[in-house]
Amino acid sequence: LVHVMKEEKGNEHLNGILCLIIGSIKNHNLMVILDEYEAKVVKQTFNNSTIHDQLADLGEVLEENSSVQKTEKV
Repeated sequence: LVHVMKEEKGNEHLNGILCLIIGSIKNHNLMVILDEYEAKVVKQTFNNSTIHDQLADLGEVLEENSSVQKTEKV
């Protein structure tokens, strides 16, 4: 996902933000989920929304994944 976003032209600032956020994610399962997205899906998602919406969506994914992980551990 990071590689795909780096290839996206004209979004250097967004790329930096995403690389920083994703680079700080230590949850292996979430990384696997992100890796499964195909380049077209990622590009379409990020091209059709604002930076605010993108970060909000990423936040929701993180929250949902965190809840799932907590449930599984119990």
